[in-house]
Amino acid sequence: HLLGKPLSSLEDVIAAMPTLAEQGPRRILVTMADQGAVLFDGESVQIIPPFK
Repeated sequence: HLLGKPLSSLEDVIAAMPTLAEQGPRRILVTMADQGAVLFDGESVQIIPPFK
């Protein structure tokens, strides 16, 4: 749950990244229970596959 909206998919997370970057920390890690994680460092988005 981020920015007042639930995030249901990696696409939602990636779409929210630029807004998050404007709000402060330059490195953001978002974990999704069954979809892995998304790491954003202010310039690039790295998708980390889920652990099996």
